[in-house]
Amino acid sequence: MKQVIINTILIFIVSILLVWGLSFASSLDTTIIIIFLLISLLHTSLIIALLIKKK
Repeated sequence: MKQVIINTILIFIVSILLVWGLSFASSLDTTIIIIFLLISLLHTSLIIALLIKKK
């Protein structure tokens, strides 16, 4: 359980850093699309890792 909480916090920190970094790098429309894709990829990988760990 402790590892799940740590992984979730790390995913949110990386997501915030990506939003902050990409917001300076490109236009608004492109930034929003890239941010949503990256955040969904990170959260999906976290869910898959949790499902594999439970098996």
